[in-house]
Amino acid sequence: MLLCYAQHDLQAQFVEKIILDDGLRDAMSTKHSCMVQAGEFPLHVIDSLIDVREYELWFDWYDLLVDPTYAGQGRQYDGHVKIVLVVAEATDTVRLNSRSMVIDSVHINGAPTTFKVSTTSTIITRAPGFAPSQTYVVDVWYAPVQRRRGLYAYSASEIDSLGSIPTNLVYTFSEPNDAAFWFPCHNMPHDKALFTLHARVPDGYTVVSNGVQTDSIVDGDSATWQSWHCPVEMPTYLFVANASKFSRLDQTATSVDGRTIPISNYYWAVDHDTSRYFSAVRAFKNLPRMVSALEQYFGPYPFDTYGHTVVWPIGVGGMEHQTMTTVSRRWLVGDLDFAFAHELGHQWSGDQVTCGTWSDIWLNEGGASWSEALWLKEVGGDSEYQRQMMGRAEKYFHTARLEPPVYDLPLVSLFNEALTYCKSAWIYHMMYSMCGDDFLRALHSWYSSAPTSKQTAEFVAFIKQEVPNTPVAWDTFFDQWLLQTYHPKLAAVFVVNTNPHDGKYVVNVDLQQVQHLEGITTVFEFPLDIRVATGTTVYDTTIIVRSNDVKTRLSVPFMPTEFDLDPDHKVLMQDTISIVTSVDTDVIQPSILGANSGIVGNPIHTRLPEGARLRVYSVTGQQLFAKQSSSEQCLIPTEGWAPGVVLLVFESETGNVSIPFILTQ
Repeated sequence: MLLCYAQHDLQAQFVEKIILDDGLRDAMSTKHSCMVQAGEFPLHVIDSLIDVREYELWFDWYDLLVDPTYAGQGRQYDGHVKIVLVVAEATDTVRLNSRSMVIDSVHINGAPTTFKVSTTSTIITRAPGFAPSQTYVVDVWYAPVQRRRGLYAYSASEIDSLGSIPTNLVYTFSEPNDAAFWFPCHNMPHDKALFTLHARVPDGYTVVSNGVQTDSIVDGDSATWQSWHCPVEMPTYLFVANASKFSRLDQTATSVDGRTIPISNYYWAVDHDTSRYFSAVRAFKNLPRMVSALEQYFGPYPFDTYGHTVVWPIGVGGMEHQTMTTVSRRWLVGDLDFAFAHELGHQWSGDQVTCGTWSDIWLNEGGASWSEALWLKEVGGDSEYQRQMMGRAEKYFHTARLEPPVYDLPLVSLFNEALTYCKSAWIYHMMYSMCGDDFLRALHSWYSSAPTSKQTAEFVAFIKQEVPNTPVAWDTFFDQWLLQTYHPKLAAVFVVNTNPHDGKYVVNVDLQQVQHLEGITTVFEFPLDIRVATGTTVYDTTIIVRSNDVKTRLSVPFMPTEFDLDPDHKVLMQDTISIVTSVDTDVIQPSILGANSGIVGNPIHTRLPEGARLRVYSVTGQQLFAKQSSSEQCLIPTEGWAPGVVLLVFESETGNVSIPFILTQ
């Protein structure tokens, strides 16, 4: 949110008049402290003075499509928007978001009214004032003055870094706040409304928008007015309007509830068949199956139609405009099925249930990114699911140490791949891994309500109610994964007693969370699967890690030779160090004097039994120290050593014992 105007008048004026970039303005705003929450999950207060019920828009794109470089008197095209709205309390003015546009006139309920235009908004005044709970019709006649922000117009003759396009093109892309560059609106993700579009284009051009086409009326000898209507409410950033000389590929999907879902895909005719580098037939072939696959996890497809519009050039891969996704022409190569699954997943996660504020973007993108793996599981089984999730994990690990918490990112970092996509997908994956079908039933219920916008706090409360019994309390889970930084890093030592007792072998497991060596103070709580095996014989168990130092003992009916933590990759954790030692613990019992941790530069005090040898190794296998005993007392110097885990290996004729030791700065 923006700085409080009442307390910072001068700063507020500066932000309003000088800072034109939304991301920079948001970065100057106050954010909550990302500490573990003692009470409820933080809930943002939403400005709900205005509730828009319906937008109806008229765009004259004729000249813009004939010549996308056209700018008559600085006006890219003439526009008119009718906004049906209600206010929550009495007020003299309402503020619409508008950027880089000329406002010609404004009417309220058919009568002209006064207005004031700033760099970011249009403030509309009604002399009698606006009364609460009354419906008002606000008409605004306007013209955008630019063509490469929110609305993008390209000529077939233009050559850029991505190459030429077959015909002239206009397309729109608004997430997060760019809708205000191409029509005046209440540009908030929580405010959903119905949309109707009328666009005037040259003959031969096709207009594409959300929902269904309702009309096409000839206008003179060379133009048509084409109309679309979306019968399901949506926020402004999900509204789309595109136009070019498109062909269409029609498909149908059968929903789990028995409905037939029409799928309409718009693209350039030259990109149709499989003999070309770009092929709509090849790229779109799996869409009906994707709908069925994702319904298994999210419930029935939430809308009556679906489709895609192909555009080029575009700075991102795709955008989940409600019922009509926009995708890059690059996707027509046919090797990005998972990306189509991502945007389809958004129809539930982000469109049916939209983030209440941009702080909650992880809800949208996490669910959609998880959809990638769910689709790959459909076509390739568990191994493909795991491969996709581990690929997401590796991208996150690459920058994890420098990343802030997932929740409440500023707009400048909103589409941070490591957090908003990769780590957020893992949060969904971990909820599913921890709760299984109970979590899926909760998701079905979450997405089955009427189209709505929700904040993270509401999601947390819902999940706590729907799935009350979990190995780790939901408050702890969401605090550590959404409000804290980083992830668990484990050092693990498996010690096997080679002498069986009653036919069982004892395996002592020593686990230590060592992420605090990175300057991270969080102690993570999570279920952890432990596996020991030999050949095809496997023993699995699950423990709950709740502290920095966890010890557990396994008793298995075979001599294990293989050891693993989290074998099915259920937890987002890194650098698990598995060190296996086979010993007879009755013969040699070395010890460390004091705790199993110390400070670099201070010696480690230990006892070394007579006749034994001590070696100290780094986690990379480098030998740091060696000593043959002459007495039980031993001091290990640590000057110049790097912080981290070192391994003390005590060797004797009858076996070896390994003890991990943590060094901090």
